[in-house]
Amino acid sequence: MPLFLSGASSSARETATEIFIYSNLGVMALFSQFFQSKGFSSVEIGILMAVTPILSVIANPFWFKRSRKRGGALVMGTLSIVSAITVWGVFLTPTFETSLIAMSLFAFFAVSIVPISESVVVPS
Repeated sequence: MPLFLSGASSSARETATEIFIYSNLGVMALFSQFFQSKGFSSVEIGILMAVTPILSVIANPFWFKRSRKRGGALVMGTLSIVSAITVWGVFLTPTFETSLIAMSLFAFFAVSIVPISESVVVPS
């Protein structure tokens, strides 16, 4: 959770959390247009866009196991912060190869945010 929400009411924290979490989905939806503007071919764009669903098969079990051991809120906060930092690698890398690495790193953290956040927020 962001520090400025630590004193807020429970519903305000949950609303802000949902806004931060679902903004990741908005960013991911626009990546294909961004990659096209960088001049990548259709095949390269397809590969970059396939990274997210492929990594969800690996990342979701990994992060859910951590969530069970350490608590969903802590893992959700970690994933949110790290994905907010690593997404800049996607925007700042100039070549396909470096974009693939940056997208893989970002996707490993970002794909599990929504499922874990829903497992934390929905019961409350």
